[in-house]
Amino acid sequence: MMSSDLFFREKIPVAILGAAGKLGEGLIQKLSQHPWFEIAALCDDSRNVIGHSYGQVISESSPLSLKIKNLVLQSCKIPLNYPLVFSCLQSTENPLYEEKLWEASGSCVVVSPLQELENGIPLIFPEVNGDDLAFNRSLNKKIRIIGTPHQLVCGVALALKPLLDRYGLDDVQIYVSQFDELACAESEQQILLLLGCLGGRDLQKEKFTIRMQKGANGEKENVISMAIKLKRQAQQEEIIQCWRQFHSASERLTLPSASYHPLFYSSGSVTSPIDKEIDIYLEELQVESNMDFTFKFSFSPGKQEGVSGMLLNGELLVVSGDVYW
Repeated sequence: MMSSDLFFREKIPVAILGAAGKLGEGLIQKLSQHPWFEIAALCDDSRNVIGHSYGQVISESSPLSLKIKNLVLQSCKIPLNYPLVFSCLQSTENPLYEEKLWEASGSCVVVSPLQELENGIPLIFPEVNGDDLAFNRSLNKKIRIIGTPHQLVCGVALALKPLLDRYGLDDVQIYVSQFDELACAESEQQILLLLGCLGGRDLQKEKFTIRMQKGANGEKENVISMAIKLKRQAQQEEIIQCWRQFHSASERLTLPSASYHPLFYSSGSVTSPIDKEIDIYLEELQVESNMDFTFKFSFSPGKQEGVSGMLLNGELLVVSGDVYW
């Protein structure tokens, strides 16, 4: 979307940790055009790049401005004092660094999907559970570090959110081509967290089962198949309308990185548009005998793993009044 009702006299200076990695590079490209944020510092843990300008470690054909290319990559271990920090570090690179950073400088920190979350750091995807920031604040919790879920978790939660709110869910089965038992168990837990079943909702009323299973060998890696059982009956057309009428918290808050159409359902006669303003494409909704419905979804080609979620989280911290500059 890259527009907002908010106007700042000066942009908010931000720092990026893990700037030389693939996720850091994608984040820098988006931040270079952001209406609210301005890149003030780039940091990395690799000795091969520390002390070099960013322009020396990226492609010569990069469209980034000279100002960004001339920024010198610093060590992640130096003191940072910026209102907002985006951390693209992996857990193994510098465990708990984000907490030390917050304690030392008071910076708000957005943690990437590469990091394992510990010590009660909330997992936030504004399209689905952005209201959890207000819920945690009502419990007198300081929200200075927030985690970003993996793309798969975001996609599943986004597809289920409208259905959970309108019809309730009893059972969800997710079929993935790359099946890792530990990773899938973590994803199941994260989906429940995003949907509020362990937060502000009534757990006994909303409790349902999520199971990830090995998908068919012929399934494309970027296509996720799901089966759902609802608490209340619904017709196929009602499910489709539920998806089409969904508006996320990010849209209501007019966050710059929010998608105009988070969900797009494509019937067999309609060609799915290739649109960066769409998060996920839904298709092939069918009645299922053992459950209620099956369907498939895929991600927008323009959505890079982690980047959109991290930007949305940074913007959410700003409109929530947690970032000071």
